[in-house]
Amino acid sequence: MLMPSFELFEVLIAAAESRNLTDAAQKLKLSQPAVSMKLKELERQSPLPLFSLEGKRKVLTHYGRELYKIAKANRSAMANLYQSLNREYASAETLTLKVGSRRELFEALAPKIRFPGRLQFVALSSQECVQHLLDHKIDIAISHSLPDSPEIMGKKILESSANLVVHKKFLKGKKNAASDPDFLQETPSVLYLETGHLLSEWVAHHKVPFESLKVRGIAEDWRTVQALVDEGWGYGIVPSYVPSFNPDVVTFPLPASVLPYYTFYAIFHKDLKRVPAFKEVLEFKA
Repeated sequence: MLMPSFELFEVLIAAAESRNLTDAAQKLKLSQPAVSMKLKELERQSPLPLFSLEGKRKVLTHYGRELYKIAKANRSAMANLYQSLNREYASAETLTLKVGSRRELFEALAPKIRFPGRLQFVALSSQECVQHLLDHKIDIAISHSLPDSPEIMGKKILESSANLVVHKKFLKGKKNAASDPDFLQETPSVLYLETGHLLSEWVAHHKVPFESLKVRGIAEDWRTVQALVDEGWGYGIVPSYVPSFNPDVVTFPLPASVLPYYTFYAIFHKDLKRVPAFKEVLEFKA
């Protein structure tokens, strides 16, 4: 039995995903009779009918649905292989490097990514960007965790400590505000998430009940925490890679013995190393 051509499988996919053969013909830019002929040709090369009638409407048979699924899946695989092949021969200037990470991480690391082509940022959490990487939706993920997969490589790209940041209007001459239980409890604060990640650990170290804090703001990303502190909402704790843009904000570096450093990795599929255009960027000599 001869293997049907890819063209016939494309016609089957279009027919399966359209309301009728006329719609399928429009998608394929063919005439409706031409689509019918190609489906009949595919059916002649198949052991069972592809369609059956439900009233006046043609629908896929069970065999037809299974063949459609296989054709669709392998079309995606073929497209991925085609893209991979083209990347191996393309110059860097013509390619797009897709990087998934949290926004503030991308902003910190983007200036260090040496790539002459297009750089596309995809805003994702650490967990999301790892999954997108495994699904081949991005090229590089920046995450503090390494997937347990022999297909994935990772390189350390950033180590971050934590800083307590506060507008100087709250300090009133205090030089040890970051470690002062009274200051921590009485001064308005800004949280990262309702759990107060990092800040809850810091105040607990100084025996200050987290529930007693005067919370003025809650944010879902570190950059917003820092922006609220810049605006004078209170004090907060942010990773060291998140900058302040206000000269009136004072930064207190916090010890790793209390808030351990976070290590971030650039992770990517090992087959990305086969693309000459990406060779330099994957060195990560930041």
